[in-house]
Amino acid sequence: MKKSIILLVAFCLLLFVSSCKNDIDLEMYLSEKRTSVYFVKSDDYSLTVYGEEREDPFISDGYVGTSKKFITVRLEDYQKSLDDASVTITFDGVSLTGKFEYSPLNGKFCTELETENLPTSTEITAVIKNGGEEKTFTLQGYCLSGIDYKTALSSVSKSAKTEIENMLNQTSSLEVRLRIILEKDRSYYYVSLIDKTGKTLAYLVDGSN
Repeated sequence: MKKSIILLVAFCLLLFVSSCKNDIDLEMYLSEKRTSVYFVKSDDYSLTVYGEEREDPFISDGYVGTSKKFITVRLEDYQKSLDDASVTITFDGVSLTGKFEYSPLNGKFCTELETENLPTSTEITAVIKNGGEEKTFTLQGYCLSGIDYKTALSSVSKSAKTEIENMLNQTSSLEVRLRIILEKDRSYYYVSLIDKTGKTLAYLVDGSN
């Protein structure tokens, strides 16, 4: 009887190890991880701030490069002309300043600020200087009350297991990009999978589940 119990335990452990080996850990392929978003809207501006860790240079080549931390600031719905406008972002005792530049890709004025640490507080401060005027804003952070990014990656790994395995088997390459997306009152994780041929698979995971 004792021998049978030992064999049964060994068999269960073998199944457990085998199942772990079959799981595809997408986190090890992350080339972009955007998990914090801050937003404010005023009469003059709409301002969105993203905290993310991503490879630099940022290239869709199916491989994960050396990562750095960035604060990305996007200015929208501005009612005044922008005259050499700049922004200073303050969070957790850190202040970062950059000038807005027009991005033809998204039609917005943006700036990217390299940082050693990403925001952890529920709100941050932004000071916009434009044409001699200066305005201060408090941006509220959006935290997903449902699943975290690891759960979102696990969900994609399971639902797209065959497609991911095909990517790895056919090209031996994979990079994963993950972003929080806010759409009205709902939040989502956008997860894209890219191989070295440029093939891309994209998935949207409900962040409230």
